[in-house]
Amino acid sequence: MCTFNSLQEEELNMTMQVAMVSKDGFVIASDTKASAGGDSVKPFSKDYRKYRSAETRKIVVSSDNTLVCAFSGNQIVSNVAHRLIRSVNENPGVDMSGCLEDKLQDLFATFDDNIQSATKGNLIVAFPALTGKLWDASFGGGAVCCQETFDCVIGGDFANSAIYFAQEYHSINRSVDELTMLAAHTVIESGLRNPTMVGGLDVLVSKNREKARFLEEDELQLLLRRSSEIHDALSNAIFR
Repeated sequence: MCTFNSLQEEELNMTMQVAMVSKDGFVIASDTKASAGGDSVKPFSKDYRKYRSAETRKIVVSSDNTLVCAFSGNQIVSNVAHRLIRSVNENPGVDMSGCLEDKLQDLFATFDDNIQSATKGNLIVAFPALTGKLWDASFGGGAVCCQETFDCVIGGDFANSAIYFAQEYHSINRSVDELTMLAAHTVIESGLRNPTMVGGLDVLVSKNREKARFLEEDELQLLLRRSSEIHDALSNAIFR
C-alpha cells in the first residue's frame, strides 16, 4: 500500500510525485510544474493573487549517484534537498542511509524558528545501492519526521484521485520496467485532475543497484502516448 504524509492538502497540491519499490530497484516519477503565488481566498476578490508557473526538475541526484531526492511543498523543502545533495557531494563515500533523519534534522535546524514552523512539504529519498526500500520525510509543525517504506510513496498532491492507480496496481514483485509506466501514468492522470498545479513529466529509474538515470525525451513521449491510450481504453471499456 502506498503511504503519504498527513499535511494539509492546500499546502502540497503544487506537485505530484510517485516513488515505487520494485523487485529490481526503484522508480520515481514527478511532474515538472513549479507554481508560485495564489492564496485560499475566492477568485476575483481584491485580495486574490494569480498563480505563476514554470517548468523545473524536482528530482535531484548526488554527483556520485549514491543519493536521490524528490521534493514537494514549499521552497524550504527544495532547499533542504539541495543541501543534502551538496553534503554528499562534499563528502563522497559517506553512507548516510543509517543517519538520514539526524542529517535532515541538522539541516532543518539551520533555519530560523519562524521559517521552520511555516515549512510544509515532503521529501522522498532513495539510495540506489540499497534495494527494497525508500525514505519518506515529512515537514510540518516545525519538525521533520522520516520513515522507511518498502513499497510506494506519494508526494505532493496526495489528495488527488489519480493516486488510485498507484495504490491499486503497485506491487514490489513487479520490475522497474513494469512500474515505470504505472508511476508515469499516475502523474499524468493527476495533471488531468489538477491541471493548474500539476503538469509535465520527469522519471528517474534505478535497476539492479546500477547508476540511476533520468529517462530521455523520447522515452517520456512514449510514456505519454501509452498513458493517453490507457486513459481512452478505460473510458471506452466503461461506456461501451
